[in-house]
Amino acid sequence: MGDRSADAPEVKIAAGTKTKETSAYTPYRNYFYGSTPTKPVVDSDYIRGLTKSGKAYAAGTITLNVKANDARVVIACISGKTGVAKVINESAMSADVTDTFVKSTASVEGAEGYEAKEYNVWVYEPAKPYENAAVLKVTLG
Repeated sequence: MGDRSADAPEVKIAAGTKTKETSAYTPYRNYFYGSTPTKPVVDSDYIRGLTKSGKAYAAGTITLNVKANDARVVIACISGKTGVAKVINESAMSADVTDTFVKSTASVEGAEGYEAKEYNVWVYEPAKPYENAAVLKVTLG
């Protein structure tokens, strides 16, 4: 060891007083869902304007509240995930409405304009806007 200065204090760490904290950061892509009264082009800006998950994709069920007069319902999940497995309209005698959604793809930017990734997008546009509010239970596989 090197020379130790006579005026340097001796440093001791008492047993059990030192802990290691981690600050691991795991990035993720949100999935998006919602309904709108208008039907603009289904692009990155439109999709990012919907409700964002605030967490990474995971299988489970989300509740999508459709307002009266909404003309489009959209669910968008990053490609490579199962995405929409089932949609139940709880406001219409719990009818399975999965087949009314049309699947397509769109490039969706990440936060703050980060590189776009391909998303699978499920869209339902009723013949006329919803007359009453509806509650949809969307199962992600």
